[in-house]
Amino acid sequence: MNADPAKGKRFNVALSFPGEHREFVSKVAECLARTLAPETILYDKFHEAEFARINLNVYLPNLYRTESELIAVFLCKDYSQKEWCRLEWRHICNLICKIKEEERIMLLNFDHVGEIPELGILSGDGWIDIGTRAPEEIAALILKRLGGKAKIP
Repeated sequence: MNADPAKGKRFNVALSFPGEHREFVSKVAECLARTLAPETILYDKFHEAEFARINLNVYLPNLYRTESELIAVFLCKDYSQKEWCRLEWRHICNLICKIKEEERIMLLNFDHVGEIPELGILSGDGWIDIGTRAPEEIAALILKRLGGKAKIP
């Protein structure tokens, strides 16, 4: 499925996260789906039929890079060690190297991970501390960051 270039990117927001935080991120995705159409959220459980394919490891990361307005990256100390996170990050990192594209990335932090030099995340990079915040609050911050860029049904 490709986006119609006249209508902008296919996804309002893409969620990149390690599996051990799936429960929390799932709640954030559900909160986002109350405002945004689920098909405009790049979250695997909203696209199961589409993602049941050979070479998903090639297909999926490109959706982050080319078809998502905002990429919410849920960091934790093990993010850089996870196979799928590293695949997604390679494409996200490509955006950091391009002026104006880096603003499409929003960092969220589960455990005060600080710098992740192997990913190029340094002390001067800003993130939102998830801490004990509710999924609804994190979803609201993502929607705020999307601002007027979101396509709302």
